[in-house]
Amino acid sequence: MPHVTLRDGARMHYWDIGRGPACVLLHGFGMHGWMWLPLVAPLALRNRFILPDLRGFGRSHLLPIRKPNALEQHADDLEDLLTALDLKQPALAGMSMGACTSLEYQRRYGFDRVSGYLNIDNPPCVTGKPGWPWGLFGERHLAFRGELRELIADLGEHAPYTPFEELPKKLRGRMWQHLAQFGMDAVENPVLQRLFSLGRFEPLIKRLAGTGQWRVYIDIMRTYAEMDHDWRDSVGRTQGKIFRVFAGTHSRLYPIEGQMAFSRYVPDVEIVRFEGAGHCVQFDSPALFTRELGRFLDDVHRRPQRVAAEPQRLRA
Repeated sequence: MPHVTLRDGARMHYWDIGRGPACVLLHGFGMHGWMWLPLVAPLALRNRFILPDLRGFGRSHLLPIRKPNALEQHADDLEDLLTALDLKQPALAGMSMGACTSLEYQRRYGFDRVSGYLNIDNPPCVTGKPGWPWGLFGERHLAFRGELRELIADLGEHAPYTPFEELPKKLRGRMWQHLAQFGMDAVENPVLQRLFSLGRFEPLIKRLAGTGQWRVYIDIMRTYAEMDHDWRDSVGRTQGKIFRVFAGTHSRLYPIEGQMAFSRYVPDVEIVRFEGAGHCVQFDSPALFTRELGRFLDDVHRRPQRVAAEPQRLRA
């Protein structure tokens, strides 16, 4: 399977399918690159898709997070991926944690290397603060961060080299319960919610999530619980690039108002509302997602650079 060697010597796995102009898609927390496959397959005859397993997930699960800020780590890994594959002006798309990675990448490296960006259900600021009530879980943001910090503190009492199976059973159960609830809150489809609820059962979730490098989950949780992630000042520096937002109108992780606020910071943004969909718009509305992803790629590859900002256009 294809891998790229990152700057610290780690080897990150990725999927590479299709032919034509390239698009890099970054998955969310707890997901794998292969989860995009059924969604991009209908578009693979005219587009090449690079689907990395971000550090700590999928076939990159055993790679540790070496930086205090996991999003900076993933942003550096994205830069290394683009360099190693020598991609020429690919489209970039990120969902949730993948969107945070993309926005952090844009702040650190700019978007000169990409032809357009698709932001999937993620606001320009994920930290709730005065004047910004649309952070992660909206009105529940402070309570959520408190719960996360408590779990991190309890897990952090155990040394990094402690095998996951040797953690106290109740503590392991709390971790899976938290992750399962996170997954259930991410979708609106009742069938998918029931599937995510199975994450409470350790034998099942271990097969999907992996526990060989279990502390990577703590490192990423800590990034959300303890750090301020606000890209409102930097996200506007994308003039000349197609910038699109997919937003679930029923997203419980990120209120729709926060995602619509992109129009304040990106002059030529286009916001596509997924009516009735939750945070994982690609799972709640897969046909619409594939159709709109194809339209985004057609627009990007037809006109990879804009020389001037155009009026904002919102789509219902």
